Amino acid sequence: MRVVFVSHLHPPHGAPLANVGGLQRVSMQLCRELHRHREVELLEIVNHTSWRWADLTGTLFGLDLLVNLPRRARTFGTDLILFTSMASSVLAPGLRPRCRMPLVTINHGHDVTLDSKLYQWRVREAFGALDGVISVSRATRQACIERGMDPDKGIALPNGFDLDDLDRQHERGAARAALARRLGIELDGRHVLLTVGRMVARKGHAWFLREVFAQLPASCVYVTIGDGPERAKIEGATASLGADAARVVHLGKVPDEILAEAYAGADLFVMPNVRVPGDMEGFGIVQLEANIARTPVVTAAMEGMLDVITDGQNGVYCRPEDPAAFVAAIRELVEGPPEALGEFGERARAHALDNFGWDRVAQRYVDFLHDVIDRRARA
Repeated sequence: MRVVFVSHLHPPHGAPLANVGGLQRVSMQLCRELHRHREVELLEIVNHTSWRWADLTGTLFGLDLLVNLPRRARTFGTDLILFTSMASSVLAPGLRPRCRMPLVTINHGHDVTLDSKLYQWRVREAFGALDGVISVSRATRQACIERGMDPDKGIALPNGFDLDDLDRQHERGAARAALARRLGIELDGRHVLLTVGRMVARKGHAWFLREVFAQLPASCVYVTIGDGPERAKIEGATASLGADAARVVHLGKVPDEILAEAYAGADLFVMPNVRVPGDMEGFGIVQLEANIARTPVVTAAMEGMLDVITDGQNGVYCRPEDPAAFVAAIRELVEGPPEALGEFGERARAHALDNFGWDRVAQRYVDFLHDVIDRRARA
């Protein structure tokens, strides 16, 4: 099977970004896994850019696709074109008359729900031109159906992870000592709560600080990694904690090595997402990254997180935007026997390995692509 792999947002050549976004990381890992797959021959058409220039280079990349993709696909002898997000697959209606091969997209959540009338119109048009749609969660697939996708075109398949990228095997004690030095906080007798992700409204950083953190035991330290448009609001919520603000550290963007130390040195990973109109969490790959480091997750029971966490196996669900539920869940875990939390971490890692490694997930993607090719051939 010859596949043209189209991705609009990969890091610059030779200059990987600190804390590459979830969509980018998944796209890069899937590309690598498909290159390895015995049933696939891959042609990459990828836009390498930084977030700073993403809008400009993405526009130029899209224009180039409209002009040149059909010719390049024919020259390659393509069986199928795979777009890695709705942001590029909205070009499908313009490409359809010149591309006889199937057009398939992967979508991730926000690239479906983006609150723009023009973009939503283009999404609806794209669903009519596409032959297959892979959504990274059931919630994302439902969002596609609500925007006009024929349910028979779409399937929910999870993101995966590449163990080679994540499994740096940091010993927990050493990682915790390194994290303590980095934070400037003594961590003996403390419990580290970690959140990783862009500082955007849906991630719930500010809500967690305002509504939950002050009610947690004094042993809890809250660490965030990432940056974004909500940072000033989050720092304001931190300042409002008064003396408790000393137990909160925002590290911003950090290299992957430091991120790995934080995952391994944390006691719990917290994903306190809140509902935001026009936005959604399609999957939440950071939860699996934490699991691989033997760190269980406490998460809001909503959207794509429902396809990542199995309650009691690799994390714990809480009612969204329910402070009492988060306080109770975190207290039960940090105030229980330390060996119980350690066992929970081992279960979390085993669950992630058994269900979400790309070596397992990629075959499900390939099987679906074969089905799309066969379906179009019959039609």
